[in-house]
Amino acid sequence: MKHASKSVRLLGGSHLTTLVLALAVALLFFATLTDARYGHETAVQAYFGSLIATWSYPPDWPLGKVLSRCWIALPGGPLIALMAGLNLAFAGILHLRSVRKESSLTILHCGLLIVIAAYLCPLLRCGNGFAIAVTGGAISITALLVHYALVKRKITPQPDLHATPPCTKERLFLLVPLGGALLPIVLKAFGLGMPIERINSLTLPLLAYALYTPATLVSLIAISKGERADRRLRWCYLSLLSSAIALHAFAVCTLAIIHARPPVTGLASVLLFAGLVAACTALVMETVSRQHIAALGGAIAGLSAVLLAYGMGGADTGAISPMIDKRLWLILHVVVIGSGYAAALLSVVFANIHIVWAMMSREHPLSLSLISLTKTMLNAALVLVSIGTFSGGIWAMSAWGRFWGWDPKENAALMLILWMALAIHAKRSRLVNDMGFIRLCAALGILLAWSVAGTNILGTGLHSYGYADASLTGIGVYALAQAILVATSIIANARKQVRQ
Repeated sequence: MKHASKSVRLLGGSHLTTLVLALAVALLFFATLTDARYGHETAVQAYFGSLIATWSYPPDWPLGKVLSRCWIALPGGPLIALMAGLNLAFAGILHLRSVRKESSLTILHCGLLIVIAAYLCPLLRCGNGFAIAVTGGAISITALLVHYALVKRKITPQPDLHATPPCTKERLFLLVPLGGALLPIVLKAFGLGMPIERINSLTLPLLAYALYTPATLVSLIAISKGERADRRLRWCYLSLLSSAIALHAFAVCTLAIIHARPPVTGLASVLLFAGLVAACTALVMETVSRQHIAALGGAIAGLSAVLLAYGMGGADTGAISPMIDKRLWLILHVVVIGSGYAAALLSVVFANIHIVWAMMSREHPLSLSLISLTKTMLNAALVLVSIGTFSGGIWAMSAWGRFWGWDPKENAALMLILWMALAIHAKRSRLVNDMGFIRLCAALGILLAWSVAGTNILGTGLHSYGYADASLTGIGVYALAQAILVATSIIANARKQVRQ
């Protein structure tokens, strides 16, 4: 009985969950690389149809003559699915006492088990995989929404050293971005569409960039002053940030009017849309929390999105595939998943700020607030990206006749979901401390860059349409800088422990 108890703890424990999620992310990444090199069918059969998958370093890559002899062995898709199913089942047995307290998590686990069964059905040549997958996905997403929306949590209030006195007039700053979004619609309604169509798609984002930059600097000054930051300084950066968001919103709505479709049909337009959602969300959070930190994150997120879109050569103006030129699915799928990218971007920005401050000083009064903001945005990103990916599968069924095809873009979205689930689960199970959770969220930025644009570098897959052919060097530089930041944080922490 004692050995059986140990077995249940091992199979249903958090360590196995984290391992399975990490292996799944690695499998999806290497499968995408193989897809681009040897073709889709070869990659699917080698990685998702076999128990063991191997990947070798291509000889024509840099240092290929030396590294091509190295190879990596991973459990294949069916083996990972079996491990995940066992882990979910035994986790339910292990935590049976807490089922009543968090029944939504139990329903979520059941939905995931159904999704795993849908994946194994085609391999075993039994059942309708599509119907099972839709059922499991709907149950999982519904349980996830219930868990984050309706479950009551006891939150211990933390002392707020940087909060300013409440001011109802600050809510008026929210009307400025709304005005920027409604202005092009009003001009179009009154027959003034010609001036809008003559606007360069990069002019307004660059003007927004010119306002995002001082908003970032003034926010930093307000944070550095702490309690001494007066209301004039706060109104200054709120004015700059809201004006930048207004120009940003004007640009995004103008693109929607010109192209007569949601402004999320290309890489640059998706970046502009995600940056706008992130900046607006941060502005709302700032008017509620009044800690200066949300405004700083919103300014950095908006600034990053505008710069990356500018690096892509501006908003896309070319024709898109008739498969995706459907307004309903563009709203349900692309807009929702774009909002998920925005939430993930904010989470990464807050994590980066925390890492930088942690390396500059041991403690900071806003560390607890940063952790809370990072976790909140990560939860929102997990829900939105899951809904966007699920709706995309239903759309793919009507457009291409299959719910899921292990396309590079689909793999990248699934990698995002798995990594966010890994970070949340590791934090919830106390496998990592607060700083470890922050590093996992910062590393999410690399997967975010890969999901949004990295897969398009490969030039393969059904999702390669509708994107500009401009250089994606900016995305690569961003991912490299993100990796260096996380690595530097780990090295600095290791040195500190050695000294102690």
